[in-house]
Amino acid sequence: MYLREKRMFILGIKNIIIYITGALFAVASLFIFVYNNVRFSGDLDRIMAANARDAVFPIFTASIAALGLALLSRWLMGEARFYSNYFELDLDGYITYNDLSQVTGKSNTFTMLLLSILKPLYMKGFSLDNRNKYHQIVLDSKTYECQCRNCAAVIEKKVYFTGICSYCGSSDLNAKVIMGERFYNINTDIKQGFGKPQYYMGKHIRGKKIAYIFCAFLCISIALINFMYAMDRITHSTDKEYLRKAFGRYISYEYVHREALTNAAFGFCFMIAFATIGIITLLKVVKLSRAMKGAFLLSKQTKPFIDITFLRKNFHKRKPFSKLKSIQKCGYMRGFTFENHNKKIMLAVAKQIVKDKCPGCAAPITGAVYEDYICSYCGNKIMGVIRKQI
Repeated sequence: MYLREKRMFILGIKNIIIYITGALFAVASLFIFVYNNVRFSGDLDRIMAANARDAVFPIFTASIAALGLALLSRWLMGEARFYSNYFELDLDGYITYNDLSQVTGKSNTFTMLLLSILKPLYMKGFSLDNRNKYHQIVLDSKTYECQCRNCAAVIEKKVYFTGICSYCGSSDLNAKVIMGERFYNINTDIKQGFGKPQYYMGKHIRGKKIAYIFCAFLCISIALINFMYAMDRITHSTDKEYLRKAFGRYISYEYVHREALTNAAFGFCFMIAFATIGIITLLKVVKLSRAMKGAFLLSKQTKPFIDITFLRKNFHKRKPFSKLKSIQKCGYMRGFTFENHNKKIMLAVAKQIVKDKCPGCAAPITGAVYEDYICSYCGNKIMGVIRKQI
């Protein structure tokens, strides 16, 4: 709802193209640099002239800069996914920078600056209210006409938001939508979430996992072939008989020797490039496997809030929240967010408010955030105000 999906998709393809072309140009310029150094070994002037003629350093610098910009774009897209998930599970449509800072560990100023960058590039559906009195994010949503179930008053309400009836003060979370006989909930399909791991999975992650496994196998195979080729050239670089057969068109042994070393350098350069891609892809496979495990785990939980102790025992022993944030920013998981409950970070999944009146004094329940709620009128503790959507 808060992501510019089409733009994110196009920019994601753009990043992949930059990764491939940037890596190829970086490897090519590195190879040319090594080739010139081996070819004119000992003659610094000729080495510098050859590198300048081939524009080695400008190409290499431009390639690294392009890769850096692609990585920055990827990081910003990950942050956009994280904030989008947080916004989608918000209950009242108003989020303070302090709340975000406590969850992310970033300062208010940095959060404000980051959202200012993300809004025109990757996100939509919210505005930044930076007046001295507020300093908050205001979420947008489509407005419907609703009928309060307590007093039957017709009111306007934004989808996904909580609030109270302006006539009787009762919570309008369960207000009936006049068109379609639907009821407001945090998620429009209340059957999702429990026993369905796909609710917490990103799009096509099983297909992505198979593709990444194939890509990793292919890249590592190419890297091994280049390694064996390079080692073969180095091993026979002093074997005159072998070099005469391999490079029979050359007369000078010194020139042939340098040619063999250049070919070895060429093999090592491509070995490093493909090995790096293969390792990165394998790490993605690990992250996808962890995402599938996390989705299965969340789908089996009946409570809306999960603490770090449970995740350390069942998901990851050392840094479960960091791992989940990383997976979420990659787009491999969704349907959950992180919330600060009395200075304790909790994982919130598929929340739904199911009570709107205090059973003790019938006062309206408003602004509920936790599973339990203290009535502001009679002081009674009300259990199970927020439950997981099942």
